[in-house]
Amino acid sequence: MNTGFFSISEDDIVKQDAHERKVRRKHRHAGLRVFITFVVILILLVCAAGFAYYKGYGWPTQQSVIESLFDAQTNGGDLTQYVSGSVSDATLQSIESTIPSGASLAVTGTDQSMTNSTVYLTATLAAGGKQDFTVALVRDGISWKVTDVSAAYVSQSSSTSSNATSDATSATETTEGTANVSTTTGSSSSSK
Repeated sequence: MNTGFFSISEDDIVKQDAHERKVRRKHRHAGLRVFITFVVILILLVCAAGFAYYKGYGWPTQQSVIESLFDAQTNGGDLTQYVSGSVSDATLQSIESTIPSGASLAVTGTDQSMTNSTVYLTATLAAGGKQDFTVALVRDGISWKVTDVSAAYVSQSSSTSSNATSDATSATETTEGTANVSTTTGSSSSSK
């Protein structure tokens, strides 16, 4: 029986051993590369999630929580699942009475931070017309819960700006009148 063992030279054995070591080394480094890549991707994902949390993003988003709150009011559902547990019963009743049924929403602005958020929206009412609302939210884990809903009326902001404008106008007229009086008084005394 000839196994060929004695026909292999020492150089062939050294070459074969070097080749096997190279293959083993390659396999070890491939696993290490895969592991390092996985760790780097995981670190990047954690950093991105932390940055999004810091900037006020969450899941579900503020907009989807508010839409669900308004839908629950329209469908006669329970609003408490969208409202913070720290809200008093009186505030909860105020929220329920403020939210119109059957309104479609459009978000017009958001002020968000890591723990609090304020969303400004315009609701198109089922009966026609539009109504502006301000919704305050607080962080609840990675999600958001509503703490207050208030309606903003255009007449309130217009009357406030009209009052400020009329006050500024009357103050200007008074100043101008005073200037005219003093000039007149000065010229009449100099003519005497």
